[in-house]
Amino acid sequence: MSFPENLVKAIAEGQILQVSVFAVFFGIALALLPVEKRSPVVRLTESLSRGHVQVHEHRDVLRAGGGGAALAYTVGQMGAGVLVNLGKLVLTYYGALVALAVLVLLPVMALFRIPVLGFCKAVAEPASIAFATSTSEAALPRAMEAMEAFGVRAKIVAFVIPAGYSFNMDGAAVY
Repeated sequence: MSFPENLVKAIAEGQILQVSVFAVFFGIALALLPVEKRSPVVRLTESLSRGHVQVHEHRDVLRAGGGGAALAYTVGQMGAGVLVNLGKLVLTYYGALVALAVLVLLPVMALFRIPVLGFCKAVAEPASIAFATSTSEAALPRAMEAMEAFGVRAKIVAFVIPAGYSFNMDGAAVY
């Protein structure tokens, strides 16, 4: 791992770790500048971020319809029997996710004294969005709002949740 020589190339190649290292150093550099010098860059990045979220929200609406169309085509071509194997895969996956929640997440929450029911209520809507769209990216803005409403400081939410989306892929690892 090294500092990216070319940020645009690192982004295009999906080198998340290099981009994240750059982002941390760039954020530190911005924080060291006087407010009047850094505010235009902060406003620009906030606008880019909000625009990015809007693009993903619209894409996810189309993605849901495309997934349904692909499933309809497959069943039309191969018959309903193809759904048996898909059902087994889905049940196995959700069983593994339940095991992850019960064996890992609940003990961690108990260890750090996080109110489980309150947390579940806070993440219910973002989790539903992620489930319905088959992507956690669609739930990112709502998840951030929910964590702030749950009592997590905005600066922590702004760093931890996007970083977790990039590096903490428990669901993908279970799959």
